[in-house]
Amino acid sequence: MCLVGKADLKEELKKYLGQWGWKKSVDELLSYWFVNEGVPDEHMLKSVKSLRSKGVACYLGTNNEKYRTQYLFEDIGLKKYFDGTFSSAELGFMKPQQEFWASIYEYLGEPNKSEVLVWDDDEKNVTSAKSFGFRSELYSDVDSYEKRIKALVV
Repeated sequence: MCLVGKADLKEELKKYLGQWGWKKSVDELLSYWFVNEGVPDEHMLKSVKSLRSKGVACYLGTNNEKYRTQYLFEDIGLKKYFDGTFSSAELGFMKPQQEFWASIYEYLGEPNKSEVLVWDDDEKNVTSAKSFGFRSELYSDVDSYEKRIKALVV
């Protein structure tokens, strides 16, 4: 429910802190959790920066609840690299749901679907985006990505 914005993660976690033996606050738990998982891929950030310098709009689509999304975008600073974010918590739907892609499509002003390129490391999300009509590619490794992105974006 937190992932689709129908519950607040802090409120949900409060129910378990005693059971887990966590003696600090919920905010301290989130900080500990996020900091230990929040290492951006510098190679991908460089690629996004390069794409944007060529006029390609780049957005981050993520299945994350609001606090983690905020941490990634604000605290880690992904907002410096991306034009925006599409979070499941904000949209109310998760990848691979068709409503996730439909929300993005509407936000982008209903462009030609073939002009929207989605990269994801989960095959079901790639298949779902393709089913919606977006071009979609499976991210497996940096080298394969680099070869494919060069072929797709001039």
